[in-house]
Amino acid sequence: MNVHTIAAAEPSELPSIYQQLMVDRMKLDRWFTQFLDEHGDMDSDDPTTPDWKVYHMMLDRYTEVNQLITTATYYLQKNHGRIAATV
Repeated sequence: MNVHTIAAAEPSELPSIYQQLMVDRMKLDRWFTQFLDEHGDMDSDDPTTPDWKVYHMMLDRYTEVNQLITTATYYLQKNHGRIAATV
């Protein structure tokens, strides 16, 4: 999914897209909590370790999901006036 997919979506599809993005973000939140509990002692002097690479890859995904949530929120508000009425 990308910004263009959300922009082209039918207004009736937006609530389910938004809900799925929120689920994705919650899964990423849980992943980060578990990862940092297990690997919280990563060496900040050497950010090229495999742990850091995984962390940055997942951080990029988290950033992308947050951007998509912002986009979905915009289109929900634009088409329905407010999110609470649709979710």
